[in-house]
Amino acid sequence: MTVLALLTDAPFRVRFAISKPSLETFAKTASLTEDKPIDSCRWVGLYYMCWAYRYETASGVHFRGGATLSSREWAIETNTGFVYLPKGRPEETLDDSYRHLGGPWYGWHGWDSW
Repeated sequence: MTVLALLTDAPFRVRFAISKPSLETFAKTASLTEDKPIDSCRWVGLYYMCWAYRYETASGVHFRGGATLSSREWAIETNTGFVYLPKGRPEETLDDSYRHLGGPWYGWHGWDSW
């Protein structure tokens, strides 16, 4: 049973589903930021978010209502989190990769190696 849960990504899916309403509210607030991101850490649902800002492509294009949320896991700050895009899809780059989670949500992982 444990192996099946891990293979289907069930722990992540449950955690994300429980957190989704709080994440959506936070993402909508972050999407309104202009030049000043939200850079203070706080619990948003079951995720510890430490950085949030409106979504922008590598070429500087903003998606209306879009936001990037960066999380901290187990006291380690990494370039991982979520992208909320009510319209459009995130732009893959050499540094950033995305996994569609459903609806406007994408899991995000950026470059965090030395």
